[in-house]
Amino acid sequence: MVDRIEKIEDGIVRKTAERYPRGGGHFFECFEPGQTMNPVWLSSLDDVADFLLEVPNRRVRMKPGAAMTSRQIFIDGEPI
Repeated sequence: MVDRIEKIEDGIVRKTAERYPRGGGHFFECFEPGQTMNPVWLSSLDDVADFLLEVPNRRVRMKPGAAMTSRQIFIDGEPI
């Protein structure tokens, strides 16, 4: 079970994955490589971790309105 997905730079947590309100629920917004539209909405950190680990260069938007993150992503403190 994944507890956290973070962007860590120079040993400092810069961003933590957060859910977005969408359609009456709250979901994580993820993207296939090269995509900026058509997000993949996932409901759990486990799903996000699986998504990110499956294909290189997949991205997750850490905070609503923030840029998508594809580098320096750590899952429970381990780099991907």
